[in-house]
Amino acid sequence: MIRFVVVLQNVVSQEILKNQGTVQYLQKAAYQGRSAMTTYVIHSFDGSVGPQIEPYFPLLKFDTPGREEIKNLISQIIHDHCSDAGHTAPEEDHLLNISRACRGMTRRQVEDTTALLIRERKFEAVDAYKEAKIVTAEQNGLFTVVKPTGSTDKLFGLDGLQVFAKPLLKHTQMADDQLRPKGLLFVGPPGSGKTAAASMLATESHRTLCQVDLGTLRSKWVGETESRVDRMFELVESLAPAILLIDEIEKSLDGAQSSGETDGGLGSRVLGKFLTWAQDHEEDVLLVATANDITKITSTFPEMLRAERFDAMFMFDLPNPHAREAMWRYYSGRFGIKPANLSELVADSKNWTGAEIRACCRLAAIRGVDITDQLSLIPNVYKVATDVVEAVRSHATGRFIDADSGLIYNEVPGSNKIGGKVVRKRRKVS
Repeated sequence: MIRFVVVLQNVVSQEILKNQGTVQYLQKAAYQGRSAMTTYVIHSFDGSVGPQIEPYFPLLKFDTPGREEIKNLISQIIHDHCSDAGHTAPEEDHLLNISRACRGMTRRQVEDTTALLIRERKFEAVDAYKEAKIVTAEQNGLFTVVKPTGSTDKLFGLDGLQVFAKPLLKHTQMADDQLRPKGLLFVGPPGSGKTAAASMLATESHRTLCQVDLGTLRSKWVGETESRVDRMFELVESLAPAILLIDEIEKSLDGAQSSGETDGGLGSRVLGKFLTWAQDHEEDVLLVATANDITKITSTFPEMLRAERFDAMFMFDLPNPHAREAMWRYYSGRFGIKPANLSELVADSKNWTGAEIRACCRLAAIRGVDITDQLSLIPNVYKVATDVVEAVRSHATGRFIDADSGLIYNEVPGSNKIGGKVVRKRRKVS
């Protein structure tokens, strides 16, 4: 029979690990507690108390409440707070919708949010619960919810991507969970529209766009990084249907290839969690990852590109003349500039990105000069990093889908030239 139970509440592992005396005391207390008929319980938010203490304290993990528990909790809170005012709990179906919106929240967060919304007389607003969950996640630095703007009409030339992706992003609930899409990989030079494309797809499909930097989830404290990654995935799934955007993923995974000597294997464990989730997640969350330099991924993390993690990999090349003309027309009109010779601008902006065309129009409007006077002053990615862009193009050849045409991207430098120009050979995606 247990005579005493000693509970250490709200313990943070890093605070324990700072003091070796505390570590030794807990080790000794846990060992001697067996004969003294005393049980020590450590309550920790980050899911870890450090490798020196964990062997003495078996881990019991408490998941966030399920839909039924949330429904009953909200119903009880509303009854306790609103019965005197003559208000009644929402109907059963509406309570279920609210409980879905609260999925991923802790019991305490549900209680606090419901009490706040009762005071604001918004306790029946489903979106209010969802917004409260998003605010909490952003405050904790887990991810950022990006408000999508515009429509796919502004995806200049990316017809192939739109044709491929739109069937994957149907807003209607699919009967078979196994038919849901997994992910898309966007590769191309900076400023080629990869991030904008993810935002536009979220707009068209009415999905929540969650942007995360895996690097910001890292912590120097033992066990906390893995806990934050798990929490991030749980909250993103609770916002389904959603798009999880990981921008410049090759930078987020820096250090994952280490032997463990510099980070104790943390990078490889985070990568492992990411790969497992990308393949096995069941909620209606589409992973969209972008990369400026795909060679860093293929040389270090080839396992990331296997099937069932990404449904398709798209190459976002520098815009062709038709796309550049559309961009010049749109951005010059947007910034109130009338180009004297549009065809000349299209020719002079060869190997420009859409971001560079936009910047040229914006700066010309600010400075009050002609667009042609601004052309030579715009930093050009291709000029600065020609070798990198050509390496990405070479690597995408025969492997990725051309985001413009929807055909297999295939460019062979130095061969199949017609009139001094390289001809891309493409085959249809089956």
